[in-house]
Amino acid sequence: MITKKNFAYVVNTGGGAPATVTQFSVSSIGKLTTLGVTPARKEFALTDETLSANDKYLYVLAPSIAPGNSHIDEYKVKGNGTLSFVAATSTPLANGVSGLTGL
Repeated sequence: MITKKNFAYVVNTGGGAPATVTQFSVSSIGKLTTLGVTPARKEFALTDETLSANDKYLYVLAPSIAPGNSHIDEYKVKGNGTLSFVAATSTPLANGVSGLTGL
Protein backbone atom coordinates (compact mmCIF):
# COMPACT_ATOMS: atom_id res chain seq x y z
CA MET A 1 0.00 0.00 0.00
CA ILE A 2 1.16 3.52 -0.75
CA THR A 3 -0.41 6.66 0.69
CA LYS A 4 -0.90 10.24 -0.44
CA LYS A 5 -2.00 12.83 2.13
CA ASN A 6 -5.63 11.70 2.48
CA PHE A 7 -5.63 8.73 0.11
CA ALA A 8 -4.19 5.19 -0.05
CA TYR A 9 -3.72 2.78 -2.97
CA VAL A 10 -3.42 -1.01 -2.87
CA VAL A 11 -2.50 -3.26 -5.82
CA ASN A 12 -3.92 -6.75 -6.31
CA THR A 13 -0.88 -9.02 -6.33
CA GLY A 14 -2.80 -12.26 -6.87
CA GLY A 15 -1.48 -13.52 -10.18
CA GLY A 16 -4.25 -14.73 -12.43
CA ALA A 17 -6.93 -12.72 -10.63
CA PRO A 18 -8.17 -9.45 -12.10
CA ALA A 19 -5.25 -7.05 -11.72
CA THR A 20 -6.65 -3.87 -10.19
CA VAL A 21 -5.77 -0.93 -7.93
CA THR A 22 -8.15 -0.23 -5.04
CA GLN A 23 -8.44 3.42 -4.00
CA PHE A 24 -9.24 4.57 -0.44
CA SER A 25 -9.80 7.83 1.36
CA VAL A 26 -8.12 8.08 4.78
CA SER A 27 -9.90 10.03 7.53
CA SER A 28 -8.09 12.12 10.15
CA ILE A 29 -8.38 9.15 12.55
CA GLY A 30 -7.11 6.63 10.00
CA LYS A 31 -10.43 5.13 8.88
CA LEU A 32 -10.33 3.79 5.31
CA THR A 33 -13.27 4.25 2.96
CA THR A 34 -13.20 2.55 -0.44
CA LEU A 35 -13.41 5.02 -3.33
CA GLY A 36 -13.35 2.43 -6.07
CA VAL A 37 -11.35 -0.10 -8.02
CA THR A 38 -9.67 0.50 -11.35
CA PRO A 39 -11.00 -1.55 -14.26
CA ALA A 40 -9.09 -4.80 -14.83
CA ARG A 41 -6.55 -4.43 -17.65
CA LYS A 42 -5.79 -8.11 -18.37
CA GLU A 43 -2.42 -8.03 -16.64
CA PHE A 44 -1.13 -11.17 -14.94
CA ALA A 45 -0.53 -9.31 -11.66
CA LEU A 46 0.32 -5.92 -10.19
CA THR A 47 3.09 -6.06 -7.62
CA ASP A 48 4.45 -2.62 -6.71
CA GLU A 49 3.37 1.00 -6.85
CA THR A 50 4.83 4.44 -6.26
CA LEU A 51 3.60 8.01 -6.44
CA SER A 52 5.35 10.73 -8.43
CA ALA A 53 7.21 13.35 -6.35
CA ASN A 54 4.29 15.77 -6.80
CA ASP A 55 1.64 13.10 -5.95
CA LYS A 56 -0.10 13.65 -9.31
CA TYR A 57 0.66 10.24 -10.84
CA LEU A 58 0.67 6.67 -9.58
CA TYR A 59 3.00 4.19 -11.29
CA VAL A 60 2.17 0.47 -11.02
CA LEU A 61 4.47 -2.40 -11.96
CA ALA A 62 2.79 -5.13 -14.03
CA PRO A 63 5.26 -8.04 -14.31
CA SER A 64 4.64 -10.97 -16.60
CA ILE A 65 6.12 -14.37 -17.23
CA ALA A 66 5.33 -14.06 -20.94
CA PRO A 67 8.09 -12.50 -23.07
CA GLY A 68 7.62 -8.80 -23.80
CA ASN A 69 4.58 -8.26 -21.56
CA SER A 70 6.05 -6.72 -18.37
CA HIS A 71 5.45 -2.98 -18.13
CA ILE A 72 4.55 -0.04 -15.86
CA ASP A 73 1.04 1.44 -15.86
CA GLU A 74 0.62 5.18 -15.29
CA TYR A 75 -2.48 6.60 -13.56
CA LYS A 76 -3.46 10.25 -13.03
CA VAL A 77 -4.46 10.94 -9.41
CA LYS A 78 -7.58 13.11 -9.46
CA GLY A 79 -8.35 15.67 -6.76
CA ASN A 80 -10.85 13.30 -5.12
CA GLY A 81 -8.22 10.53 -4.89
CA THR A 82 -9.59 8.35 -7.67
CA LEU A 83 -7.39 7.20 -10.53
CA SER A 84 -7.68 7.39 -14.30
CA PHE A 85 -5.49 5.27 -16.56
CA VAL A 86 -3.09 7.31 -18.70
CA ALA A 87 -0.78 4.83 -20.43
CA ALA A 88 1.52 1.84 -20.11
CA THR A 89 5.22 1.92 -20.92
CA SER A 90 5.71 1.10 -24.58
CA THR A 91 9.10 -0.58 -24.13
CA PRO A 92 8.65 -3.97 -22.47
CA LEU A 93 10.54 -4.73 -19.27
CA ALA A 94 12.34 -7.97 -18.43
CA ASN A 95 10.18 -11.05 -17.77
CA GLY A 96 9.35 -11.46 -14.09
CA VAL A 97 10.68 -8.03 -13.18
CA SER A 98 10.12 -7.00 -9.55
CA GLY A 99 10.52 -3.91 -7.43
CA LEU A 100 9.53 -0.32 -8.12
CA THR A 101 10.64 2.77 -6.26
CA GLY A 102 9.99 6.47 -6.55
CA LEU A 103 11.55 9.76 -5.51
